[in-house]
Amino acid sequence: MLISPSTEPNGLHETGLRWHKGSRFTIGWKGHLFLAGLTGGEESVRRLAELLATRPLAELASDILGRFLLLSFMKGVTTSA
Repeated sequence: MLISPSTEPNGLHETGLRWHKGSRFTIGWKGHLFLAGLTGGEESVRRLAELLATRPLAELASDILGRFLLLSFMKGVTTSA
């Protein structure tokens, strides 16, 4: 699925795609995603959103386990197409 940088999360609908909306990030995922020591899914994604507040996704990538698609949107950031 090709995604334009200007696409809003509300415009992305697909079976099995789940969303976590936090104060700073909206994170979408599909599949089995977890962080070590946490339950897969919402609990791990909620913690990932907390970690993204202080660390870039590239730094956290090796800590995210499972087989998944991950989408991350930082609120308040706009792009020009």
